[in-house]
Formats: sequence, C-alpha cells, structure tokens
Amino acid sequence: MFALTLFLYALMSIILFLWITLLPDSSLVENPVGVFFLPLILQQFLALCIDHLWGVFFSFLFLASCALIFSHQIFGPIRRFEITMRKKRDSPSERVACGLRRTDYFQKFAKFLDTFLNEPEAVDDSDSQSED
Repeated sequence: MFALTLFLYALMSIILFLWITLLPDSSLVENPVGVFFLPLILQQFLALCIDHLWGVFFSFLFLASCALIFSHQIFGPIRRFEITMRKKRDSPSERVACGLRRTDYFQKFAKFLDTFLNEPEAVDDSDSQSED
C-alpha cells in the first residue's frame, strides 16, 4: 500500500509540473480564469502522451519500480524486527539476530537491537537485599 501511495504522489507531482509548464502564461496559475484553460492543457497533455506512448509507459514503470524498491527497504526491516522480537519472546534464552540486507535502512538500529536482545540479563539484587 505504501508503494502505491508513493507512486501516486510521484504521479501527481509530475502532472502538476506538466500542468504548470504547459500553461501558455504562468500568471494563469494565480488567476482563477486560468481554470478555464484546463481542458486545453489536458488536451495538450493527452496529445503529448499519445505521441510519446512508450516514454509514458516506461516513466510509469520506472516510478512504480522505484516506489517498490523504496518501500521494501523500509518495511522489510520493520517486518524483520517484528520476527526477531517474536523469536526472542518465544525462546528468551536463545540468541537472535536481525539479518538485514545491505541496502536496507535502519542498519544502526538493527545492531542496537541485536546487542539489546542478546546481552546477558542483569540480576536484580535489590529484592533479595531488602528481605534481609
């Protein structure tokens, strides 16, 4: 879902950029009369897309692949952290590791989580001392 959202935002930014650059006069953006030129701009944009159909197709394909790669680099580690914490919860005495890919984000946090989950537990002596 994140990849789709990212793709749609990228698509909207491209359409907004083309809408502003294809206007005959840039002052029409601030002028409410410029809204009447929207069908003309849309016709020009569609004609441009039809003339360069393969370019439009590859642009959409490129944006979709970038969104997919970006979302996997973020949500892959989050899923891996979840799996690691569940393993530690199920077997607290075993050593667990967050095996992330080299290109993933959160590398420093993964190292921190590894040391935190695998460090020996400190024995709390405050309860035994208070009983004496």
